[in-house]
Amino acid sequence: MRFFKQFRVHILLQKASKQKNLNKAILYYKKILSIDPKILSVYNYIGLCYFELSDFKNAENYFLEAISKFTPDFKSQYEVFYNLAFTYHQMESFELASKYYEKAISKNPDYPFSYKNYAYLLFSEKKYKESLEMFKRYLSFEKDAEVENNIAVIYEEMGKTSEAKRFYLKSIETNPKYVVSYLNLVDLYFEEKNIDEAFNILEKGKSSNPYSSDIFFKLSQLYYEQKDFQKSIEYGEKAIHFGANTVETHKLLEKSRFEIGDIEGAQNERQIIEKLEKQKNR
Repeated sequence: MRFFKQFRVHILLQKASKQKNLNKAILYYKKILSIDPKILSVYNYIGLCYFELSDFKNAENYFLEAISKFTPDFKSQYEVFYNLAFTYHQMESFELASKYYEKAISKNPDYPFSYKNYAYLLFSEKKYKESLEMFKRYLSFEKDAEVENNIAVIYEEMGKTSEAKRFYLKSIETNPKYVVSYLNLVDLYFEEKNIDEAFNILEKGKSSNPYSSDIFFKLSQLYYEQKDFQKSIEYGEKAIHFGANTVETHKLLEKSRFEIGDIEGAQNERQIIEKLEKQKNR
């Protein structure tokens, strides 16, 4: 996965999700509103509960109800705007989601996750410059290897490979255990036929992530491309050992075994591939 996407749900949603029974929580919140319909935060809590239940339409209705009742002294307007934006985002109503992310940011420019989730939305619409700006604004609050990786991917999409490399390396520096950035940077070096740097990055990744099946699979791929089939087999087997028991891994092993004349081994890999494909199609 080149562009890693992990949404951050507002802290109130996290609190709501700890309820043992969200439907019961909604019932109690509604009873509170029947006594005093002016408690704006309760509309927000109900919306969050519905969101957690994936009932986005009801979540939308309660967030909109809260917004319709805003008073100047209600200090958490940005929370409701953010939650509504996030709801529309899940509903793939991107125009409305953009509108409310903007409102959330205008009400509280110091809440970093408005920038982060808005950046994902903008990326999905191929608005790379705008997405880049939002990710960078998020980074002004805290370091984040995932976001630095995503910025690198955007720079690649824009054809700015030097900047892409810089941010992949920043991501690796921020979190050496974040494997995605190693893999993306290796692909970039490989496209440029800079094989030595590709192997250097993978060795660095292996050192920091000695149990990563993804790193071993990528090593197996690169050694196959370099026609070092024995090494390709060695790392392909390690990839399987650490969890990459996939059709792609066994296909790579099948080809490598065939190249070194291990026909029986290649046939065994073919049997495993067919078994995995049958399981996948069930």
